[in-house]
Amino acid sequence: MACGFLEFANQTGDACTWEHKIPMVIAVLVTACLAILGTRRLQKQYQEKRLHDMVSRACSLKNEQQWHDLWKLKFQSEAMGKDTANKIQEVLAQVLAESRTMGISLAYVLSDFASDVYAQVHEQEWREDDKGRVNVLSTFLTHHGGTPQQPPEQWHRAKKVRSPKDPSFAQVSSFTTYGPTAPGHGQICPRDGKLHCSIVDAVRKSGHSAKATQFLSWAWGYGLSVPLGAMQEYLRQNPSQNPFIWWCFFCNNQFRILEDDEVKSTKDLAHIFGDNLRQVGKMWMLMDNLQESMYTSRIWCIFEVFIARKWDIPCSILTPHSRITFDVLSGSSTLTDLQKICEVRAEDATASYKQDEDGIKALIKEEFGSFEAVNSVVQFQLAATWTKFVWQPDKISRQTVWDQPLTLLTSDAGSHGKGHRTERRTTQDETIVSIGV
Repeated sequence: MACGFLEFANQTGDACTWEHKIPMVIAVLVTACLAILGTRRLQKQYQEKRLHDMVSRACSLKNEQQWHDLWKLKFQSEAMGKDTANKIQEVLAQVLAESRTMGISLAYVLSDFASDVYAQVHEQEWREDDKGRVNVLSTFLTHHGGTPQQPPEQWHRAKKVRSPKDPSFAQVSSFTTYGPTAPGHGQICPRDGKLHCSIVDAVRKSGHSAKATQFLSWAWGYGLSVPLGAMQEYLRQNPSQNPFIWWCFFCNNQFRILEDDEVKSTKDLAHIFGDNLRQVGKMWMLMDNLQESMYTSRIWCIFEVFIARKWDIPCSILTPHSRITFDVLSGSSTLTDLQKICEVRAEDATASYKQDEDGIKALIKEEFGSFEAVNSVVQFQLAATWTKFVWQPDKISRQTVWDQPLTLLTSDAGSHGKGHRTERRTTQDETIVSIGV
């Protein structure tokens, strides 16, 4: 006779039953469940091993600085599930953080970079536009478009001139930080996986860059002789030192910022600069002149000094000729003289890009309501640092002039834009200094 599902004919064949088959059914079900569980366990183990192997490979590629393969692995991981993609992204986040905190070697700046840039200055064709600005073709292409084969009309109208005797860093940036002759041209950027990278990433394998130990506050408008001369002076006084400098010219990927005109908000840039300054923990204030210095007229320099003051970061003056600077400062003995040297007006300060100028000023007004608090704090920091410089004439050629932290006063900006300053006893002969700014 015919029986239904899971029913079986009895021994006589005249009825259907299933009770005596229960053990067999249970055995089949248990076996099936164990098989399913075993398959899932094996599958999980396989996935865990594959994830472990991929993360290990990512870490290995990171250590070997194989950025192309690392970013390729990142795209492969996206097809392997969220967990795998997140783990690879964590490795890339470490790469990004390391790259952004790299500094350029002082030895590299004074040797390889200096010789290369001066050679290229004389090899380039320079032209002066109708506004009196002298630049090379690559700069014209950046601002006006066109190609080397078909330059813009502005290039054709510009007058040929001799190469500048002391070109600014802004003038040489188009053939040193980006473009076909830049060190990072053709190399994968570890920060975004795209072609072309910053100078610090380009020279990392050769040991010319490493984690930054010194932050440089400076102006792009300086001629080459100002930073190079100041650093030669530092090296003369500190021959055993080779600091790695967080210097935006070398550390930011100028292929993105200058060549591609990648849009990055002033707040984002301020956040990057501020974080790097805090992590490095020491700042050089690179001054071009004592009187009417370009430094105190640049909004980024003012912002950086303010951040240093806010976080009590030690600052040191860096100048091309410290002996001459000291001689001049010796004649500035009154408080009025010192205030004039250190006078700051953030509301009148400028930047190379108008959007940066407007953005920093908007941040100041948003946080403090006016420029008075920032001006006061920055003037105080400048005065304190200059005072430290003057206090040690007998040590002018020693390392202590540059690297000793000194905080003369504390400054807390109130919500109404007023700077509150209190006296603090210094470690130099227990002298009390009060500077009214």
